[in-house]
Amino acid sequence: MGRRPILTFEDCHAVLNGTAGRGMADRVRDGLLHRLDVARRNAGSLPPEVEALRARLADDPAATREVFTQFKQEHPQLLAQHMVFANVDQLCHWLDMRPAEGVERVSKAVVVGGIHGNELSGMAVAGTIHDEHPESRVRTFSNGNPWAGMLISRRNLGDDGHSVDMNRIFPGDPNGTPEQQRAAEICSAAQKADLSIDLHEGLADWDQGRAGRLCIFHPTPQSLAFLKAFEPVLREHDFRLVPYRYDGTLVQEAGKGGAGVSLLFELPLSLDFDARTELGTKLVRSALHLGFHPPKQ
Repeated sequence: MGRRPILTFEDCHAVLNGTAGRGMADRVRDGLLHRLDVARRNAGSLPPEVEALRARLADDPAATREVFTQFKQEHPQLLAQHMVFANVDQLCHWLDMRPAEGVERVSKAVVVGGIHGNELSGMAVAGTIHDEHPESRVRTFSNGNPWAGMLISRRNLGDDGHSVDMNRIFPGDPNGTPEQQRAAEICSAAQKADLSIDLHEGLADWDQGRAGRLCIFHPTPQSLAFLKAFEPVLREHDFRLVPYRYDGTLVQEAGKGGAGVSLLFELPLSLDFDARTELGTKLVRSALHLGFHPPKQ
């Protein structure tokens, strides 16, 4: 795989402050153009005002700082969801949001694997967690998308003959297609939980010059406080933070609609299956331990 520009907080902050050199500014510009193209492909289109900014950025490299500043002022969430942050302090600075005072105790958690049927390590991790905790405390969905699981495929073939990416249809519909009903069941459980964890696999890793080992989440004061306490674990395993990401994903819809903390871990395919499963198990066990035994105020 070729290298793709990664939008880091450090580079983006330098562009906004006018301290970025030509090479850094070009890297940020290329990175944002790439991420906007991905967003357009996922959603089918971009909002007209965003499309206009994208066109100007593509046509006029000299306007990078001005366009980037406009993105930050008018579309801060859209910009943040395409960035990678090394720590919670960077996120708080960028989002102008403060963590809550302390981590709230978790009484009910949800762990999900297999939303994409070809991401097998998450299924294995959820199965292990199922054996370690009573269902009354940790509800697990080790085969979140059984239709794609049978195909060992990211997507499954819906009733209308079109392929379905289940991680784009949350919060689902209890009266909809089988996939929408399943999504509604999982999302409802996640929204009622104090902590929900969705396990996925990423195509890349940092040593390939591509974003990997990501912890994606919906930012709230509560989730920022949790991640601040969880930072030593994230640093140990070289994970970075990405807020928001895409609507229709479990982590985003559970985070918007629930009162708890919702996390997504991307386990890197640069590791073999056993190593990915071991890493995912460590992350989930550590997150559950933090939630069940939060540090004293």
